[in-house]
Amino acid sequence: MDLNKYKSNLPEDVIVFSKIIKEKIDPIKKEIFSFNEISYIMNNIASFPVKADEYYTIRYDNEEENSLLAMLALSYIAYKGYKENKKTNINISKDDLYYTMNFIKNFFEYNSPIKDQSKSHILWIFPKMETKRYLANCINENNFDRFYYEEDTLTKLILIMTGFTKYEYNNVDENIENEINELNLPTLILANIRLYERGILNLTSEKGNVSISLKPSPLVANKRIFTENSHKVKEKIINVVNQLEGEEYTINDFIE
Repeated sequence: MDLNKYKSNLPEDVIVFSKIIKEKIDPIKKEIFSFNEISYIMNNIASFPVKADEYYTIRYDNEEENSLLAMLALSYIAYKGYKENKKTNINISKDDLYYTMNFIKNFFEYNSPIKDQSKSHILWIFPKMETKRYLANCINENNFDRFYYEEDTLTKLILIMTGFTKYEYNNVDENIENEINELNLPTLILANIRLYERGILNLTSEKGNVSISLKPSPLVANKRIFTENSHKVKEKIINVVNQLEGEEYTINDFIE
């Protein structure tokens, strides 16, 4: 990856992460990463130390996650800056802090610090094991087309598609109303997720509001990001819909 266009005081792994995020306008795809992206980040990422008293004071007295993430982000920038370039003074912008906080949230077990074996006043923050497991599984299975995302990302997409599907129900064309009524909500949500993967449905976000638009002739190839494991997606849809709508659907209710 060419980092020359993205000169910054940030560590290279955070620079790459911020570049990936900036290039995406889709709020869901901002949370999805390819094998190459994860591989590069994990090859450059590093565990980092924080002061135990500072960590616990902010985590339990402040009780605001962003305050904890900001402290961890500054600690990571300072640690990597000194370790890699012997820098003791680093100037960063608000955007730098924002992207580093998101980087910490995405790739570190920041709620499970490990106490230093020889220095009791130091805690170490380690990268997520699930990210390492994703890389190992891709390599072992020789499958480098699989994407990395967290469960929360799939839940967000299902919630978005649930709202969109209910909107379709209420505004369906009379000519296909009977066909739509023969399908249940989970089946239609899954169908819309597949349309999203094909690039026919597009998501954009502005001021916290998510919009869905239709592109009948998508420019991107079909990528089975979520439905590669269709059973897992179906189970998640059922769990979300039953909790949200008070229904009792089962995985057998999907109509193929």
